[in-house]
Amino acid sequence: MMTDNLIKTFAESFQRNWELPALSDYGKNNVQTYRDLATRIALTHEFFRSIGIKEGDKIAICGKNSSDWVVTYMATITYGAVIVPILPEFNPVDITHIVNHSDAELLFVTDQIWEHMEPSHLVNVKLVISLREGSECLMERDGLEVRTKMEALRGEFARKYPDGFTPGDIEYSKRSNDDLMEINYTSGTTGFSKGVMLTGSNLAGNVLFGVKERIYKAGDR
Repeated sequence: MMTDNLIKTFAESFQRNWELPALSDYGKNNVQTYRDLATRIALTHEFFRSIGIKEGDKIAICGKNSSDWVVTYMATITYGAVIVPILPEFNPVDITHIVNHSDAELLFVTDQIWEHMEPSHLVNVKLVISLREGSECLMERDGLEVRTKMEALRGEFARKYPDGFTPGDIEYSKRSNDDLMEINYTSGTTGFSKGVMLTGSNLAGNVLFGVKERIYKAGDR
């Protein structure tokens, strides 16, 4: 039985490794520390709250590996929402099907993929955000006023944390390892992809095995 809570494990890791490098994009000089990662996650949480995202809501993400992808993934599961990662190699029809089938309300996607999608075919999505620095709003349903909220967000965040975001400010969802955290769609050989429901225990099994068996350690890339 899995006894270590996955979300708590992440929080403790960020606090313990606050000043160490956490992420970088290959070929770019943009190393981000765990402090940077935790701050971006907290800022994303504030954004989720501002647009009415609740625990258990589905958030889809489609794009190649990047630090922005990681921030979105981590922010979603630590908020208590369910992440739906979609392979960027899928065609626009399959991507749209997966977003709709998963009941995702929010979609993060790279601009190149979004150019080939049909917004009117997205049934439940209220908002589409560009998966790149700046997080531009690509589409929003009437009444959300997302662009206005995004412009005000950093100012509100600075007022909430006037001395800067600190390790003690980390406050994540208290969700159980038994809760659904991810719906992973397989690249099926026949018909549309099937959604695999992954709980915190499924994810924690991989993460904590690597830590306890010392497959990787602090400072490894």
